Amino acid sequence: MGWNGKPQSERNGALRSAQASYAQNVLDTAGIVREAIFQQLGGMPVTVKLLAIVRRDAIISLDTQELAGHCTMAIPSQGTFECVAVVPDRSSTVFSCPAQLDRTPEHGGSCAATVRLLGPAPQLHVSDAGATLNPGPLNPATQRRRLMLRASGRQHASAAETFFFLDRGVVAALRAGDHLHMARTSCGRIGVSAIRSGQLIFAVGAVTAVPLGSDFQASIPSDLIREAEALFRKRDSKFEFVEYPIEIRAEGESRTGYRGTWKHGSFEVHVLHGHHNGMPGTNECLSVVRAGACSFVDANSSALFLDTDAFNIVRW
Repeated sequence: MGWNGKPQSERNGALRSAQASYAQNVLDTAGIVREAIFQQLGGMPVTVKLLAIVRRDAIISLDTQELAGHCTMAIPSQGTFECVAVVPDRSSTVFSCPAQLDRTPEHGGSCAATVRLLGPAPQLHVSDAGATLNPGPLNPATQRRRLMLRASGRQHASAAETFFFLDRGVVAALRAGDHLHMARTSCGRIGVSAIRSGQLIFAVGAVTAVPLGSDFQASIPSDLIREAEALFRKRDSKFEFVEYPIEIRAEGESRTGYRGTWKHGSFEVHVLHGHHNGMPGTNECLSVVRAGACSFVDANSSALFLDTDAFNIVRW
């Protein structure tokens, strides 16, 4: 008993009802915002069919997670991106180069489904951002680089540009021809990785959202989590993990945990935290470097920058 004397089952029912109402309100508001966005997309007509597709995509993003069986609000595809840029030959940590979608849109055909945060071919601009402002334990004192992704036009792009920060040291570790992968997830978090000749150089932030090369893997061990939750539910039918651990695989070895620093074969790994459930939840945050290829300290600083919501979106 509790909460004005009401039993737990009634409180849970009221909470689920409130969550459903909140989710519907978010969807309705999102529909209005999306309609305004689409009206600006290069003369794209706002038809009933188009709005139906938009609403379908929004509802799809309110999906039931396979892992936990919860209804979790997620940012729809129009607010995310997965792109890759090939690092040009340059003499400094300041440069520009084209980028492109890292993955083909899943919903083939419709113009609404191809709308992404920055469209299909943004431009990457890396510039000097100076020293960290208001440094502290979660905001390391270091020299930063601003990574700006700018849409090439309004067609299929819901925003004009976005930018986030990395430590200058990880940008300095890039070489001409490296593939720099960048993603914004449906939880609104950023993951960045650098791949050289198919092998990981570094990865920071939401690393499960970006490619990690041929000799390193990071994932949420959903099979083990389901088994563990089933054991706990023998005593508590409502039990669920609020944070999921991250499983690391490299060079034939596996390690799983919520946080900590590990030496894993040729890699150094720092897990700031696992994946937190919520609306929309919080992706894991890690820093991973190949020994000798990148500074572990600089990668840790970059992961902290990405974990503090220091992501900016400039609308049209």
